[in-house]
Amino acid sequence: MNRTQLLTAKSLLAGAVLASPFLLSFERAGDKVTFAPAEGKQLTKSFVLEQNFNVDDMSMAMNGEDFPMEMEMDMEMTQTVTVTDTYEGMADGKPSKLIREYKEGSMDMNVDVKVAVMGQNQDQSQEMEGTSQLKDKKVVFTWNDEKGEYEIKFHEDSAGEPELLGELLEDMDLRGLLPEAGKEVSVDDEWTPRKDIVADIFAAGGNLQWEIEGGDVDSAMGGGPDPEMMSNLRALLSDSIDGDLRCKYTGTKEVDGKTFQRIEVTLDIKSVADLLEYVQAAMEETELPPGASMPEIGQMEMTTEMDGKGVLLWDSSAGVMHSFTYEGRLAMAMEMSMTMDAMGQEMEMEMSMEMSGDMKLEVTTE
Repeated sequence: MNRTQLLTAKSLLAGAVLASPFLLSFERAGDKVTFAPAEGKQLTKSFVLEQNFNVDDMSMAMNGEDFPMEMEMDMEMTQTVTVTDTYEGMADGKPSKLIREYKEGSMDMNVDVKVAVMGQNQDQSQEMEGTSQLKDKKVVFTWNDEKGEYEIKFHEDSAGEPELLGELLEDMDLRGLLPEAGKEVSVDDEWTPRKDIVADIFAAGGNLQWEIEGGDVDSAMGGGPDPEMMSNLRALLSDSIDGDLRCKYTGTKEVDGKTFQRIEVTLDIKSVADLLEYVQAAMEETELPPGASMPEIGQMEMTTEMDGKGVLLWDSSAGVMHSFTYEGRLAMAMEMSMTMDAMGQEMEMEMSMEMSGDMKLEVTTE
C-alpha cells in the first residue's frame, strides 16, 4: 500500500468512527402497541364464542355403592355479544368515562342426552335460547380516582335494576394482552400477561346476566351441570388459574390494504373453581314439585383445562383492537356430592363427570 492509499484508508476509518454514533441513531426503534383511542371515538365490538363438547366419562354412587347409570351427552353452544363503546375521556391509559350500548346478547344451545339407568333408556334433545338482560341498554362507566374503580350506572336513556350492573367490567378491548404500557417491542419479543385475564378474554365485559329459556333444562343435563353454569366461563375461571399464557409480537400484517400490529397468543391453563355457593344460590330459585325437599349440596367443584392459540390484530393508528381470533381445546371435570330425601329415606349421592371438546372465539370491530 503506497502513502496515498494509506492516508485514504486512515481517513475512511476515522470518518467511520466519527459517524458511527450518528449511524446508530438511525437504527430502527421498537414498536409501541398502545391503547389510545381518541376522545369521542366510537367502536363497535362483536364477540362470537362457540363451544361444543361431549361427556367422556361419568360415574355415580348412592350411599357409597356404585349406581348403574350411563350417559352420553353432546352440547353445542354459541354466544354472541355486540356492544358499541364511546370513549368520552381518557386518562392514565384507560377510559376515564365510557358509554357502552349493549346491542346484542344472545345464546343458542343444543343438548342431546342419552341416559341408561337400571335397564331403562331415555333420549332427549333440547334447544335452548339465552338473552342478556342488558340487551338494548346503555351503561356508563366513570373512573373514580379515590376508590380506584369504575362507578357503573345506567345511562339517562336507559333504565334497569341496579343488580344487573354489579358484576360488569369496563374492559372489552383485551388490553390485558398488550405489552407493558409505554414499552417498545421488537419482532419475536415475548411477554407473560397475568393469567387471571383469561376470564376477560372468554367472558369479556363481566357477567352479562343471561336468562336461559326453552326445554326442561334440568332433565336435559341428566343430573349434570346446568347450562347456565356451563355458559358462565368467568365463574369457571375465576378461582385459581395455573399454567402458561404467553404473547409474542410478530410484527405487522396487512388486511384489506391496512397494516395492523400482530400478537400471537398461546394458552395452556388449568383452573379449579369451587361452585358450591353458585349452585346453592341457583337451587334456591328452583321451584320444586309438591312434597319434594331441596337436596343439600355438599360439594360442587369444576376443573377446567384450556389450550389453544390466538391472534390479536391491533390498529396502531387508532390505538384500539382490530380483531382477535382463537381456537383450542376445552376439558372439564366435575365433582359433586349431595344429600337428598328419597321417600323418607336419606340418600347420599356422589357423581363425577368428565367432558371435552373444542372452542372458538372470534372478535371483530368496526
